[in-house]
Formats: sequence, structure tokens, C-alpha cells
Amino acid sequence: MQIRRPWSTAHKPKIVDLTGFTGVAYAIGDVHGCLDLLRGLEAKIAKDAQQYQCDVVVIYLGDMIDRGPDSFGVIEYLMSAPPPRLKRICLMGNHEDQMLHFLRKPASTPEWLDFGGVETLVSYGAPVRSICGSTLKGRKIGFLLERIIPKEHMEFLKNLPQAVEMKDYFLSHAGINPAKKLRKQTYRDLVWGTEAFFRIPQRYEKLIVFGHNITAFAHRKKGLVAVDTGAYSSGKLSAVKLVQDFEVEFLAFIHNDR
Repeated sequence: MQIRRPWSTAHKPKIVDLTGFTGVAYAIGDVHGCLDLLRGLEAKIAKDAQQYQCDVVVIYLGDMIDRGPDSFGVIEYLMSAPPPRLKRICLMGNHEDQMLHFLRKPASTPEWLDFGGVETLVSYGAPVRSICGSTLKGRKIGFLLERIIPKEHMEFLKNLPQAVEMKDYFLSHAGINPAKKLRKQTYRDLVWGTEAFFRIPQRYEKLIVFGHNITAFAHRKKGLVAVDTGAYSSGKLSAVKLVQDFEVEFLAFIHNDR
């Protein structure tokens, strides 16, 4: 689905600097409101991390909301304390970006409702029929959603960084623009992506880890690591373990009844 790029794409990206990090990192692909898969995969990661004595960080690659059944529960969970020894970093995805724009100006981006927004609003208990219909307009929708969506959730979403840079890896939701150096990437490049990402051959400065583009299984190809396995439709949420010197290992949690 083609939709307008939100106002926030003009912002400069916020990149978390982990270039001095010497522990183990796990990057989880697009959750899309699948709380059961999130809990299962993070428990699997916590168990796997027991073999290490170093620091452990879990990086969520964005699109934590929309399409799946429990976006509210996902945000609540990610705002809570992580399992012992694990630290979390959550990145901005294009779905979070679109949600923030809709909440700011509902009348200007109604297409978000067809982009997974309806499922998200249902999880917050919003009267979706009124919002999708003609009984509520513009500011009234905004005021209604302000009462329904916790301020803590809004602050969490607004403050999401757009990328993480490590010694050997660079992580963002939508990859990068291969025509630019890593330090020259824009908010739009990292959150919404560019067609050139797959079209232009490039020797990347670091291994690029990303979600956004659904693939049948998480994999590494040349300088790219793709981790989005379409959790909301496939019942499979995937992650990649990143250690030093470009080594990677894949993990997944699969819903048994799908």
C-alpha cells in the first residue's frame, strides 16, 4: 500500500551509539502486535543468553504495532522491566511513525486505519466505528484518542531512536540508503526505506540488520541481515544474535496452532 510520508520524516535521525559495546546483542524483527510471539521469543533469548557472562542487549527493529491483535499489550510489555540481565532498545518503524502522525492530525492521514491502525485502536479500546465513520471529525477524534491512549505510551513512541550503530553492525527498521555513508542517512532512509536499498550494489561499511521487508525466513545475504518474517500472518517471529567480528546466528519462535 502506498501512503504519504509523515511530517516526522524531515527530522534528523537519532542513532544509539553502541560502538564500544563488547557484549552480545539480539535483534528482533517486526512484532506487529503479536504479544504471544514476543513473549515466547524473548524468553528463548533470555535462555540462550545464559551461556554468556557479558552484557546482553535486545534490539527491537520497529513496527511493534499494527496489524496484529494486541499492540497495546506489546507497548505495555516493552515498557515494563525486561528479563534479568537483558536490556532493551526499541527502534522507530514506519508504523509507529504513521501512528504518531495520525494521532497528531487524524484528518490528514486516514489511510493509517487501513494500514493496521484499526487493529491498534481496537487494542486500546477505541470506538473504531465512530472513528472510521463520519460521526467524529478532526479535533474530536484527536481529543478522544488522547483520553484513550496513555500519555506514557505516547512518550515512549515519540522518543524511539531510529538506528543503533555497533562496531560491526548497523541496525534500523528499513535498512539504509546505499548511496550514502552511514553517518549521512536520513530519518526517511532509516524508517521508511528506499528502493535503492535492494537495487544498488554496494559494499557496506558494516553488516546492515533490518526488518520492514517480509521474508520467509531470517537470513544473511552479502552485507545484509533480514529479520522480518511477517509475524502477524506467518505466526513466526524471528531474531538474529550478533556477536563480534560479523558472526550471526538466527532464532525464531513459532505459534504452535498456525
